[in-house]
Amino acid sequence: MAAIILAVVLCVLSVPGGLGQTFPTGCAYDSTDASVGVYNCDFTAITPPLAYSAFSSPYPQRLRIYKVSGTITSGGLFSGFSSFSTADFDSNYVASLEIECVSNTDTTFEAGAFTDMGYLQGVTIKNCKIPTIAANAFSELNVLNYFRIEGGSIAALDSASFAGLNISKLSVPDPSGDFTIKNCATPGTFPANMLDHLTVTKKFDFNNIGLTEVTTSTFSLNKAVTSIALSNNAITALADNVFSGLDGLSTVDMTGLQWACTCEALWFLETFTTAGIDIVGGPVCSTPTDYTDKRSTAYYSALCSTSDVCSGTPGIAVGSSCMTIYQLVSYSVLLITLVLSCVALGLVCNTRKQLSSNKNKLKNKKNTSWNKVQDALKRGGNTGQKPPGKTTAPKGKGWV
Repeated sequence: MAAIILAVVLCVLSVPGGLGQTFPTGCAYDSTDASVGVYNCDFTAITPPLAYSAFSSPYPQRLRIYKVSGTITSGGLFSGFSSFSTADFDSNYVASLEIECVSNTDTTFEAGAFTDMGYLQGVTIKNCKIPTIAANAFSELNVLNYFRIEGGSIAALDSASFAGLNISKLSVPDPSGDFTIKNCATPGTFPANMLDHLTVTKKFDFNNIGLTEVTTSTFSLNKAVTSIALSNNAITALADNVFSGLDGLSTVDMTGLQWACTCEALWFLETFTTAGIDIVGGPVCSTPTDYTDKRSTAYYSALCSTSDVCSGTPGIAVGSSCMTIYQLVSYSVLLITLVLSCVALGLVCNTRKQLSSNKNKLKNKKNTSWNKVQDALKRGGNTGQKPPGKTTAPKGKGWV
């Protein structure tokens, strides 16, 4: 029995995330879903700053801090995490931090709030009521696979709020390269140049943030972007060059947008199709009245559709099909050939008819001449000549 108990204890100790973890007061270790579990820390129960040295077996590769509120000052929340080496990572998981705030309570992140956290690969901030995001608030995070603000609100943004933060599609599990602010109340517009430094970011997700405007400069420097989500916002129109220069863009999510529909305002329907950009959802018309709450494509098809069925190839549109210039030339040559063939056939038939008529006339003339000869011989009297026995003119020349 003792041997069995010892074996069980040894098995438990050998399981990753089993016994042996150490962590600060106010934190707990949850290994129910993975071999490298999550350290959950109650902000109201910990004594900040959290010390990296207080965590072991495993290291805090996945860290969640909840019930956060107040002002997070420079160096006020984390200490010593710069010692976390990527060599200690479990490659099956992203090195991640999730901060979840107390609802309806102000939380402010000052510049330097994430000092020592440059090892992170993904950061999520949830349900935080943020009065303002100061310049360089996230600069210590360096390069992330994703940065996400979900829920809550942001009362004010600065053009340098995210300066120093870079988002790239890293070689990690579930590589994404996304910068996300969603389901979060914002001022409705972004400060000029706020996103300019995110030159290698692949995805921007701004779903349901009260956005009212996207200008021609909003994404002008985000040349690597492949996907932009503007869904469920208050945008009613986009300038026709708002995505100019974004040659890698393949998807734009416009679900839930209420559009002031005009042919000019729906420029993107044809432009995106030509460029191979998929429109997810697509806006519905808020105006005119006849098309309220109807898909913008219905309006465009009925009143604006001027799609080039020839796709730029010289030709003539015939209904929904295209007759190219090359087909026109081929058909024209065929028609001309047919006409010429008919004319040639007519000439041959006419010539043959004339030849046959002339032959008959010649034959009749010969026969007439021969008959005259016979008649003359018959009337010849006493000469003693007899008319030829043949009744038809002899063949040969001289009887014409």
